[in-house]
Amino acid sequence: MNEVSQYESFTPVEDPRPWVRHVVVGMSTLTVVVLGVSYHTSRKVVTPATSQAGPAVVAAPTPRNAMSSSPSAATARSGGGAPPTLPPGALRDGTFTGSVVSTRRGDVQVEMTVARGRITRSHAVVYPQGKSRDRQINDEALPKYDAAVLAAQSAQIDAVSGATVTWSGYTASLQAAIDQARA
Repeated sequence: MNEVSQYESFTPVEDPRPWVRHVVVGMSTLTVVVLGVSYHTSRKVVTPATSQAGPAVVAAPTPRNAMSSSPSAATARSGGGAPPTLPPGALRDGTFTGSVVSTRRGDVQVEMTVARGRITRSHAVVYPQGKSRDRQINDEALPKYDAAVLAAQSAQIDAVSGATVTWSGYTASLQAAIDQARA
């Protein structure tokens, strides 16, 4: 028998435009690179001044507005009368320690200090340091987190690459300390 199967008689047709595949692959690669570079991992920071409730005064008086002629400002400066009430969301002065947050690398606990309604110090009092790699990562990341908190005045800070586990514990414990300062 001299039968030819249908597969043996198939002759592939050559693509008349081989460059099209290269263009499509190149554009796809470029799209993936652009999307990867433009992806933002940080969360949007919502401050009381930008919330929908309208502007709120949360900053301590500066020399410019400390010379206000309003009676309540003069009473607050002179120390006479009742202590001023805090605006909603403002922080009480003092040192506040957040809860211990367990992460897969170890526990994290943050302590913060508030003066004149602003966070003036934030640092981790407990953090993973059992392994040399943990110490190396946290020695680099924790000072950056401390500085970011002072700039943001909130727990809404960006993670340091390679230290996201510590970041999750740090921000959760810091938020607990902030909640104590607002109570």
